Amino acid sequence: MTLKEDICNCEVNVNARELNKEEMCKKICENILQGLLEGYEELLKKHPEKAGEFQPKIEEIKQQMQKRKISTKIKDVLSL
Repeated sequence: MTLKEDICNCEVNVNARELNKEEMCKKICENILQGLLEGYEELLKKHPEKAGEFQPKIEEIKQQMQKRKISTKIKDVLSL
């Protein structure tokens, strides 16, 4: 019996699951857009007098998020 077996009877393979870098990148991008959207919406609530400044940015972020969702759905359908 080795010291390793005394401590734990299992072996963890760190590289057992390969990370999908493309999926990670998409998720990070989605999180950034969501954070920006929430930030601008919060600013709009706190400073409604600056709606003309914040509203176009909010709409642009929403459009980007919608385009990403549509693009992902198209890729999913085409991969079937």
